[in-house]
Parts: sequence; structure tokens; C-alpha cells
Amino acid sequence: MIDQEVVSYLNNDATLTALIGASGSDPKIYPVQVRQGASQPYIVYNVPSEGGLEENLKEISMSFDSVADDYITAENIRNRISALLDVQDQINKPISSTAYLYFTSVRVGGAEFKEPDLDLFHRASIFDFKYQILPAITEDTRITEDEEVRITEDGETRIIE
Repeated sequence: MIDQEVVSYLNNDATLTALIGASGSDPKIYPVQVRQGASQPYIVYNVPSEGGLEENLKEISMSFDSVADDYITAENIRNRISALLDVQDQINKPISSTAYLYFTSVRVGGAEFKEPDLDLFHRASIFDFKYQILPAITEDTRITEDEEVRITEDGETRIIE
């Protein structure tokens, strides 16, 4: 799934993982809700919408809520996520993939609030991704000079134009 690939990309950024204090046993980027007992800072993400604009072009929105016990830390985490994901008109950037061809990744909104009961600051951002799922290669597939072939981690072969 594309959301897992985006999260993997974030998990592999040394600056972001240092900001949230991630480790191999706890990457501190959680789907939908924070893990019980997790320490701040951390990131919670969700996928509020997913669909297709047309048969070959897909779109997904993802929100990332940066949570910390101080405003500046939450802001620094949000800014790093934006630096990594808010890139327009850079095909297959920032994420290089063998399963998807990324067309755009754009920050389209966000919010901030303080959770008074827990004394936590939240800095959220919403990103829209437009992408195409790359076709798998079969024995009958013909490759042209303008195409590149890649093998995915799960052993599938894909064509990159």
C-alpha cells in the first residue's frame, strides 16, 4: 500500500527519527492512534481519503499529527515532514519507488491545538499524493529503449518509463 511506503520513507529519514526519538523497536510513527504508553514526541497518521482521478492516476490524502510536550518540538517535527513531502512537479520525488510513480506530493492544509488535559501540543499537516501504480512485468512484456526494469522487494518486476 502506498501509505506504508510513505511512512517507510519517513522512518528512513535520520533527521526526523532523531526529532521524535525513534528506535528500531519503536519508530514512533503510528497509524490512526498512538500506541498505549508511548512517550512524546511522536507522529500519528491516517488516510482520510483514497481514490482515483481516472483509471491510471490515483490520489490519496494523508494527515500527520506531530505531538510533543512543547510547541517548538511539535513545530520542528511538522516542518521536517513538510520538507520531506511537500514537493510539487518533481516526478518520483521525494520517494523513489518500484511499485508507484509519484507525480505530486503537496501539503494542502493543517491545524494546531493544545490538548489541555495532557498538556500536549499538536501540529497537523495534510498532504495529497497523486501517483500511478506501475504494471508488473510478465514473460510476454516487451521493453522499449525508454523504459527501465526494476525488481521490487517482494520479487515483482516492474517497468519504469
